[in-house]
Amino acid sequence: MRSPFRGEWRVKGVFILPRIRSLSEPVLIVLLSWASAGQGSGAASNSARPLSIQGAPATTAQPDSFYSFTPTVLQRGDKDLRFTVENKPAWLSLGTRHGTLYGTPHAVHAGTYSNIVITVSDGRTTARLPPFSIEVPAPPGPVVANWEIAAARKAWADSAALRGAYSPSK
Repeated sequence: MRSPFRGEWRVKGVFILPRIRSLSEPVLIVLLSWASAGQGSGAASNSARPLSIQGAPATTAQPDSFYSFTPTVLQRGDKDLRFTVENKPAWLSLGTRHGTLYGTPHAVHAGTYSNIVITVSDGRTTARLPPFSIEVPAPPGPVVANWEIAAARKAWADSAALRGAYSPSK
């Protein structure tokens, strides 16, 4: 007799809430639903389904904002899954348990990252998402680090002090 708890969790949506005053980081909410493998013997529903991976990742990642994408995987049986990613940008990480791509790009990562492919394998078969791209738009102005601003202000103050000390009118 098969367990009545056969089935799988499916990702129905991923939401990112901006920073909340009481929390220092954005909040990631993942909506899941349980899909039962069926009643009775259950021999046809889960075991006959080929391994597949689906999903539509966001194609834009804003600088200094958290990016996340988790594909939906349909599998047969209870096999362990192994996820890999090709052409992953350096600012992204891959969660190997659920295939989640996540990370926070910064202004220095501006550009388009193409031909990213997430692959899942159950040890016997492999499924791949179609290649996709992620664009990180450039910020609207020059990127200047805080230490550069502080150094420029100090240099300006030092030069003003020197100009006053060596004024030709004295």
